[in-house]
Amino acid sequence: QRELLPILRELEALELLPPDVVGELREAYVFLRNLEHALQGIEDKQTQTLPEDDLNRARVALIMGFDSWDECQTVLDGHRERVATHFANIIASEEEEDAGESGLAEEWQEIWLAEMDDESALDWLRGQGYENPGESCRELAELRNSRTVETLQTQGRKRLNQFMPVLLDALTGVEKPSQTLSRVLQLVSAILRRTAYMVLLLENPGARTQLVRLCSESPWVAQQLAETPLLLDELLNAESLYTPPAREELQDDLRQQMLRIPYEDLEEQMESLRHFKKAHILRVAASELMGTLPLMKVSDYLTWIAEVVLDHVVDVAFANLVSRHGYPRRSDGSACETDFAIIGYGKLGGIELGYTSDLDLVFVHQADPELSTDGDKPIDNAVFFTRLGQRIVHILSAQTPSGQLYEVDLRLRPSGNSGLLVTTLSAFGKYQRNNAWTWEHQALARARGVAGCT
Repeated sequence: QRELLPILRELEALELLPPDVVGELREAYVFLRNLEHALQGIEDKQTQTLPEDDLNRARVALIMGFDSWDECQTVLDGHRERVATHFANIIASEEEEDAGESGLAEEWQEIWLAEMDDESALDWLRGQGYENPGESCRELAELRNSRTVETLQTQGRKRLNQFMPVLLDALTGVEKPSQTLSRVLQLVSAILRRTAYMVLLLENPGARTQLVRLCSESPWVAQQLAETPLLLDELLNAESLYTPPAREELQDDLRQQMLRIPYEDLEEQMESLRHFKKAHILRVAASELMGTLPLMKVSDYLTWIAEVVLDHVVDVAFANLVSRHGYPRRSDGSACETDFAIIGYGKLGGIELGYTSDLDLVFVHQADPELSTDGDKPIDNAVFFTRLGQRIVHILSAQTPSGQLYEVDLRLRPSGNSGLLVTTLSAFGKYQRNNAWTWEHQALARARGVAGCT
């Protein structure tokens, strides 16, 4: 039995939730679980995405006991609305409460709001350990008088005024508060109009502590958080933050994250992959900075992240092309189940990746280049795998709102930049035996299969 149902009963027994609310939440949970099972049944895979075609919508409606998809959708929308309302009543209302911490010295508020004269402000900051109080006051004034802050709505200004004194106080716990303030203000500037992140830091002292600690240790971490504030979620659990997962756990984590995203939604796949990479690299960096991950193990974890990402990218790109052109065929006429591999060279092949390393890749396949795919719009196998390679490179290297996943270097493939993007395994072996330069043979010493059929 799922844990949520007993918890709902307990909440009702403790009079923490009214019986009618518990009833509606229980009913919604059962409906959504049954709907999830129906979706996975017709797709024969893990998914939580509603169908868009009429046939599968009709199938889901029938499984759920409705005469039409419209009836099913209406009931679903009702459950969603009721759950959202109860969540807002229980959780969101708390976000509107004054999140300021009791016992906070009034001087912090006065410094942030410029209610203290300059000399007194400098003396106070100096007495609290700020190594460069003049620079800190200047940066605070610059933020306070910025156009963005001046045009904040009332609620946004209120939350900022709650957060800044708490932040200034928290910074006294690090060795160089002024330097750390300068780094953290990058993040503050980035979230001025997304004040839910300020609420997160106000209501979670542990996350606030991790933010200050990590930014004091690394300007790179501060920059990553400023560029992607969503990474603040990773600070909520110190245990997981400082315990990066092994390869198998990474695979499971990525699979869970991608369940709701159809393979054909390439844009969302690319964004989610970028967040996955950034989140786990942050955990590796945090673990290294705090000494919970030995330096010699850092490259292992960074390499595992890249391998897990590459495996998923191959699956997405392959499924996307198969949906359009069918499966490529082997010489015996059977369909290829990928029959494609990525060979990693250099730091990736040697399990020596750094935080900003590019990926040295070579693509090979084992399909018959003289045959074609078996779909309604067949193309030559060679064309299929060339497009597969192009799609993989695009997913990895395209600039999206979340940046680039990895920079890719394909110059180590047979014949370098003048060679084919994807080559057959037999042609790859022939090139190595007959045409490769000595340095290409030396490069093979650190080459290994990293994704696909390895």
